[in-house]
Amino acid sequence: MSLNTPKFHLLIFGLLMIPICWGFAEIYAIHNYKGFNSDHAIHAMMSRDFHFSEDLYYWNQNRLGSFIPMLGALLVSLGFSAMLASVAVQYILLAAILFFLYDLLKNKILGIALGLLLFFPHSSFINQVLIGHPYLAQNFFICLLIWMFFKRERLPKKLLYFLLPLIFGFAVWSSEISLASGIVFALVFFKDIKPALQRKNIIYPIFSFILSFGFIAYAKAFSNKTHNFDTQFIRFGDFWIGIKKMAHFIWETASFTTNKPPNSALFYSLLLFLILLLVFKKKFKFHKLSKFFLWSALASFFLVTLSNWWMVSSYPLRYFAFSYLHLMLALLFLIDSLKIHKWIFYPLIIAISASNAFSGIYLVNNFTLKVPDRASKEEMLEISNMGDFGIIGSYWNSYAIDALSPKIEASPNSGYAVRYKRGVDLVFENDSIMIIRNGYLDSLKDSVQEFNRTLIKIGKNKKIGQLEYAFYQEIKK
Repeated sequence: MSLNTPKFHLLIFGLLMIPICWGFAEIYAIHNYKGFNSDHAIHAMMSRDFHFSEDLYYWNQNRLGSFIPMLGALLVSLGFSAMLASVAVQYILLAAILFFLYDLLKNKILGIALGLLLFFPHSSFINQVLIGHPYLAQNFFICLLIWMFFKRERLPKKLLYFLLPLIFGFAVWSSEISLASGIVFALVFFKDIKPALQRKNIIYPIFSFILSFGFIAYAKAFSNKTHNFDTQFIRFGDFWIGIKKMAHFIWETASFTTNKPPNSALFYSLLLFLILLLVFKKKFKFHKLSKFFLWSALASFFLVTLSNWWMVSSYPLRYFAFSYLHLMLALLFLIDSLKIHKWIFYPLIIAISASNAFSGIYLVNNFTLKVPDRASKEEMLEISNMGDFGIIGSYWNSYAIDALSPKIEASPNSGYAVRYKRGVDLVFENDSIMIIRNGYLDSLKDSVQEFNRTLIKIGKNKKIGQLEYAFYQEIKK
């Protein structure tokens, strides 16, 4: 078999996937992930009870399209459990992203680095591969857009002009930060997409834009508008606080004062890489693919820092998962375009990817991932095996247990945290309801008022790990 044929490349791709899938299943597949929580559980629960018009955005919000639960719902209809469907969607999307990008690599040996970057993210950005966040769907649509554009000779031109804006629209539906990547795409590839703007062709992208953004408008019309997102852009003072927090994180990493040593190793690996780039800069030619990912990383980073939600969420570094991956992809495809000195950069980018992967694995295996008053994965599993009843507790101590058990219906206490509004009545259909005190009540009183209903305690207070609970019954009116 020739070493430069599609069959050989497909064989290498398949061999590459075996250890990656096994390692991923042990660490990040959502049914095994130690840090499993209610943000992840929402996806499994939506897969179990997906209503098309009402659920096009995640429950109780009007941002972040619910592409993952939509795919999960299809698998549930085929007989999968909700959790198994969620794991399958994780694999499907990651494998698709890997295929799109691997197919664009000239030097397939770099597929090792690519697989590590995609399946084993940096410790600060592990949400890149988890279903509780938009990055999986967002990266799927953006990488599909890029792959389809570079393989455009396989499609009729009119179909291509229709599909590209449609895919971009779905990327924006999954995360509005994708607007930054769309603008970069138009700028970097303008000469290539210019024929689509000719009079004889322009009807196709126009119709596609109307269709895709009409879909977004339809989804928002049926979604639950929340006041958390009324203010779109951050104030300058809050923006400056966020920038100082990021500078402090970089300083801690560079000075080895952080408690995550793999981050420091990765920082200096990237620094060495940049120095080598400067030394050999005349040998590099910035391919358009590298330009796209670099400017997409910068533009999306800038857009996140301008978002008021970054401040509302206390400036989390994880919001830059999309930007970080695109920066690493820009470096990867830059090396892929090298004509000489490959022996210097190939081992280095693979080593950086391995260090990147190790930082996430180190975090999962060496840090507890436990939060006070939140159920650990072990505590959730113990409760989920106790029987058939309802649960009321904090957001973090309800939906996660519900997703793990086919017998338990759970809901947070009344308020904004109630995302699954259709599920509240299901909780009260149970003969008994477990109330988990942690993060919800100061004490488990003899009677509790919830959702305009009265619950009376029917048993003693008990504990599982750090969780304190008691069983209650509703007084029927």
